[in-house]
Amino acid sequence: MSTTRHSQPWVNKRAKNLSKRKQKTYNRARHTRVSTDMDEYKRLQKEQNYDCRKASHAYVSDMVTENPKKLYSFVKGKRMDGSEIYPLHADGMTLVKKPQS
Repeated sequence: MSTTRHSQPWVNKRAKNLSKRKQKTYNRARHTRVSTDMDEYKRLQKEQNYDCRKASHAYVSDMVTENPKKLYSFVKGKRMDGSEIYPLHADGMTLVKKPQS
């Protein structure tokens, strides 16, 4: 189990338990190779995705109503800024240079 996946603020006990059940079901389906086990795994996977998205949306909507400033810091942390390109070196030569500002 990944710690970053479960350290998100909206991941609750139900989501953690569902993730564990899903993993156990996957392991069983992989070893038994029975189609009903794989169907159960896929059902749990869909249920986990639905619950995680629902909890995430609820967390963000609560954040909007309680403290908009906290929401903007959350969004800023989620944003990925690809404008910074670092120099790429190979065999002692610079292949990509840092853009001039």
